[in-house]
Amino acid sequence: VAKTMSGPDGELEEFENAMTLVIQRGDAVQDTFFWRLVFRKNLTAEDQLIQFTTGYSFRAGLWVYLGYNNIEGDYNTQMGLFDDNDNVNIKVKYSF
Repeated sequence: VAKTMSGPDGELEEFENAMTLVIQRGDAVQDTFFWRLVFRKNLTAEDQLIQFTTGYSFRAGLWVYLGYNNIEGDYNTQMGLFDDNDNVNIKVKYSF
């Protein structure tokens, strides 16, 4: 439920309730393979973001990441502005 309260200049400010869940297996610093799932749901506006990222180290200093972002919501919500902009991304990182 959204709450409203009076701001410093008398304006009404809106606060939103949100929930974030992060599940991760492995660590990108110490492990050869890791994955992470992030789920963020805005309980007030009914929009959500789901991110999945996985990474694999082929050898010391060389990482390949693969990710997926799923964005849903009404056009007038924070994440809903980006609805239908789901994407897959690939990143190659080399450190020396």
